[in-house]
Amino acid sequence: MAANYWLSSQRACALQPSDFHTSHAKDLESGLAWRQINQLYQYFFKYMTAMGCVARKDGAPLLRRRVVSTAALYFRWFYADDGFAGADPRALSLAALFLASKVEEMPVHAKGLMHTATTLGSSGRWHAPAALAAVLAAEAQLVAKVNVALLVFDPIPSLLEGLTAAGLQANQAVTRTAWALLNDSYLSRCHLLHPPHTIALACIVLAAGAHGIDIEEWVAGLQADHAQVYEVGRSLLGTLAECSATITPDTCLRYLALLRLPVSP
Repeated sequence: MAANYWLSSQRACALQPSDFHTSHAKDLESGLAWRQINQLYQYFFKYMTAMGCVARKDGAPLLRRRVVSTAALYFRWFYADDGFAGADPRALSLAALFLASKVEEMPVHAKGLMHTATTLGSSGRWHAPAALAAVLAAEAQLVAKVNVALLVFDPIPSLLEGLTAAGLQANQAVTRTAWALLNDSYLSRCHLLHPPHTIALACIVLAAGAHGIDIEEWVAGLQADHAQVYEVGRSLLGTLAECSATITPDTCLRYLALLRLPVSP
């Protein structure tokens, strides 16, 4: 990942809320509702997370958390313009993982990725994977779309530094909650809108509040955009409130059928 957010292409490509006003116009015209669009985002993020949990070699994970989070950001970036009607997310989710593994210098072999996807599909909890040719074609689309923002900044260093600075690093309950919130933040679009350190700070504030710990004085002393921190916190809580049980593979396929996606290679 990039060493400095302020020098990264991620900052240059940050979006504004108004950019999403027409982002899924084609999906909506095809018959999907916003609730269903959000369910698809949730489904495919959890699918990529499941890929990261299952993909292993010699007992070690092939797709580490950093790869999955980068892939999730690529996935969101790609669909920010034209929505799911622009490309089949079954192929693009795997393409995002494949590309992120290379960008993060933790490359996986395409056949190994497809083997893991096939294993997940056979479990019945997830859809059957797209063909390898479709995944490689989707990767080319993805590179063309987000090539200026391939290097992204990881919010984890800011989370760890913030927990230490706030004197919370030894509080396991708060630390676990902050990590969980950061992981869940990829269910939302906040990473397209806000700096990573702002997201990390919002997770710390929410985690401390959840366990009844007052860190207002510490937060007030920070040179941070407090309005943005509040907005991220509000967005995360709203996303978590909306997240219900993950839709089934059949429901996912039914939603995608409405889009009349191009036939895969």
